[in-house]
Amino acid sequence: MSLQARTVLNLIAGAVAGLLAWALTDLTGWFADILRAQHQLVPGEYDYGRFLFYGALFGLLLGLLLGIVEALSLDSQRQMWLALAWGGLIGFFGGALGLHLGQTMWALLAPENSMGAGGSPGLFFRVLLARALGYAIVGAVVGAAQGASRRSWVIARQGAFGGLLGGVLGGIVFQVTAVLLNTAVIARLAALVATGALVGFFVGLVQNLFKQAWIRVVLGRNEGKEYLLAKPVTTIGRSELSDIGLYGDPQIAPTHAVIETLPAEKRHRLRHVADAPGQGRGGPYPPTVVNGQPVTAEQWLADGDTIQIGRRTLLFQEKATRGAVPKIAPLAPNAGGARERPAAVPAPPGLGAGGPAPTRYIGQELSEAATVPPAHPQLGMGGASPEATVVMGRDGAGGLGTRLVGTAGPYAGQSFPLSHETLTLGRATDCGIALPADTLVSRRQAEISYTDGRHRLRDLGSSNGTWVNGQRLTGPHPLAVGDLIQIGDTVFRYD
Repeated sequence: MSLQARTVLNLIAGAVAGLLAWALTDLTGWFADILRAQHQLVPGEYDYGRFLFYGALFGLLLGLLLGIVEALSLDSQRQMWLALAWGGLIGFFGGALGLHLGQTMWALLAPENSMGAGGSPGLFFRVLLARALGYAIVGAVVGAAQGASRRSWVIARQGAFGGLLGGVLGGIVFQVTAVLLNTAVIARLAALVATGALVGFFVGLVQNLFKQAWIRVVLGRNEGKEYLLAKPVTTIGRSELSDIGLYGDPQIAPTHAVIETLPAEKRHRLRHVADAPGQGRGGPYPPTVVNGQPVTAEQWLADGDTIQIGRRTLLFQEKATRGAVPKIAPLAPNAGGARERPAAVPAPPGLGAGGPAPTRYIGQELSEAATVPPAHPQLGMGGASPEATVVMGRDGAGGLGTRLVGTAGPYAGQSFPLSHETLTLGRATDCGIALPADTLVSRRQAEISYTDGRHRLRDLGSSNGTWVNGQRLTGPHPLAVGDLIQIGDTVFRYD
């Protein structure tokens, strides 16, 4: 599931945990004497151990429910059980610890037998502080449980911070409700539900806001699922121990590749390790492919890179390198009215830098124009051959040997050559122009054919439609040089 969906599920799970905790404590009568004695702030005057169990029960339920959401985002049963076990265990002790610290602060800040209602504003805020501190401890400890199950200090720290924020707000809700309604039962219901929901929400929100790099599955099983890269080394493979599990494909090694997080460089590096010893039977395995290029050792990653492992396609996203890919400069009209590109346009990294520049012949008769090879070069996963010959007729419309140049979206700066062959554009890997990095593109979005000396574009019944110069296509459309084609989040110029 996506990180946004996980945040919403965390909120719901936290609210359900609070409701269950309230039902088990207030409605069953098991803790009636404890709840009546809450204001006798001397532990020796009642069963303080059972009072701590009251907090532990809330923490246990909150940790288990958030652990279920975490388990749903994982791939292996072993990891799921670990998430549940860590969530419940840490939640149990965190709930008891939070209630103990909150009660201790209450004893120091507020007079005996006082809820803060009907007293001075100073008393109200002292009791409010005690409430907020106690629930903040519960939220922080429970929030850190997700990081413990995944052995990630970053996730634990972010979860604890989110849980702390949610707990503080939950404690405030408790005290304000108790004063306004002057009914402890309703106040506890509001407090437990609000605290659970807020802790769950902020645990997910903080992770989503502070994420630096993550992987999204764009093709294959679990399509749309996202994985945070929050460990020094993130493993990818079909092993049950892999951080990103790609199961069911015999072409994928138990640990096929790893992504290293390098804090000093603020970058991420992929290493192909499928050929390393200890991979078991089934090899040799195919290389990891990044942007259509096989990686047999290691490669730096940048935002928008597509990673193909077996039959799965992953999209790497990173804040540090977002927007770093150079854009292709727009065509500028020359004195004769035709369009030509400025002389110096830097080639994007990995797209044929240093290779032959595209060649264009402007003003030639169609019969004089250079011919195009009968078949287009092999296209990779989101990449394309840089050696495309671009030729147009004198009128600049529908010349031979044209290409598509990405001007916006995930494929900005990339070039896809066209020929007389019919090409399909889509997210599927077997398309002539494969666009797996754009999740808004249909598997088979559109088709470019060549008839009567012109390239023609038609939509293949896609959900979002295919657009040319701002108009949605309803049938085959003859292309002219300079036309802007939008599919999904990607904009191409017919060049």
